[in-house]
Amino acid sequence: MRIVLDCRSVFDGMGGIGRATASLARELPRALTKGQELALIFGARRPKEPLAQNVQEVTADAAMIDPEFEQIRLPALLEELRADVYHNPCFATPLAPGAAKTIATVHDVVFKRRPDLVEPKLRTYLDRWTQTSCEYADAVLTVSDYSRREIQKLYGRDASVIPNAVGEEFFRIERKPIDGPPFVLYVGSIEPKKNVEELILGFDALFAKKRDLEHHLVLAGSVSYMPAVPERAKSRVHFLGHVPEEHLRRLYGAASAFAYLSEYEGFGLPPLEAMAAGVPTVVADRTSLPEVTDGAAELVDPQKPTDVARGLGAALEGRDQLRIERGRKAAARFEWQKSARMLAEVYEAVTQPSLKVLVGGPK
Repeated sequence: MRIVLDCRSVFDGMGGIGRATASLARELPRALTKGQELALIFGARRPKEPLAQNVQEVTADAAMIDPEFEQIRLPALLEELRADVYHNPCFATPLAPGAAKTIATVHDVVFKRRPDLVEPKLRTYLDRWTQTSCEYADAVLTVSDYSRREIQKLYGRDASVIPNAVGEEFFRIERKPIDGPPFVLYVGSIEPKKNVEELILGFDALFAKKRDLEHHLVLAGSVSYMPAVPERAKSRVHFLGHVPEEHLRRLYGAASAFAYLSEYEGFGLPPLEAMAAGVPTVVADRTSLPEVTDGAAELVDPQKPTDVARGLGAALEGRDQLRIERGRKAAARFEWQKSARMLAEVYEAVTQPSLKVLVGGPK
C-alpha cells in the first residue's frame, strides 16, 4: 500500500498545521505496518532538510492553499505516484475520481462559526473544500473531541479524532533564565482570533494592580496585524516575530508563565508545549482549550481584562511543583508516536471496508 501525505503546509516559518504535519511525517515511517510505504508531497517553499529517512519526497509547484493544484494537477500526480491512499492534513481533497482513497484533516471550523475572524478569501476556500471533503472523502480526521462535535453539527460528517501531540524535546527543556527581565510568554500568530490585544489589556490590568510587577510580556509569532498597546505597557510588551525552533525552546525554558487566549481553537498546541516544559499556563475558557489542557491550566474569560489579570497573577504566584507536575501529566497524554500509530490504522481501514475507521483521542 502506497500512502501519500501532503506536506505543502511544511515550510520555514510554518504555522501550527505545518508543525503538526511535519511531526507526523517524521513518526509515520516507524508506525507503518509491513506492506505500507510513504511518499511526501511538498510545495514550492519546501524545507531544505528531509523530514524522514528512506521516504520518497516529491516537490510540486504549489502553495499550501492552492485549489488549482488540488483539483486539476494533483489527481494526475497521485496516479503517477501509484497512490493507494492520499491524506491532506489541510482540509481539501480532490473531487476527481481516482484509484486513491482520500483522507482530509479538518482542524477546526472557525471559518464557519466565527467568519468575522477569518479573511474572506480564505474563509470561502475552507468552507467550500471542507464541505466537499465531508461529502466525498473516504475518511475525515480532526484533532479534538470539540472539533469532532463541531464538524458533526455543521457538516453532518463523523470525524475520527487523531490529536496533535507534544515532541519529547519539550519535556527536556531546561528551566533557565535568559538575560533581561522576567516575562510572560505567548507563542502563536498575531491575528485577531488569537485575542492578543485582549492578552495585552489583561497584562496591563495586572500591571495597574501590581505596580511592583517586574515582568514583561513577550509575543513570539508572525505578525499579520498590530494590536493596540496601552501607553502604560508599551515599554513592557515585545513582538519578536517568527522565532526559530531552537530559540523558541529557550523562551519556554525562561518564561515565568505562558498565556494563550485564543477565541476559537481546534486544538491549541503551544499551551501543551509550555506545560510540558514546566511553565504555569493560562488559557481561554472556550472551544477546545479546556479539553486539551485537562484542568492543568488557569481558565480565564479573554474578553474580561480583570479576569485575564487574575489568571496571569495566579500563574505567576502559583509556580509550585504540584501545578508544574499537573501540567506535565496533561501534556504527556499526547504523543506523536501514538498519533502516528492511530493514523496508520486509519490508512489501513480506508482500504478495507470491513475495518472501522472511527478512532478516539487519548483517555
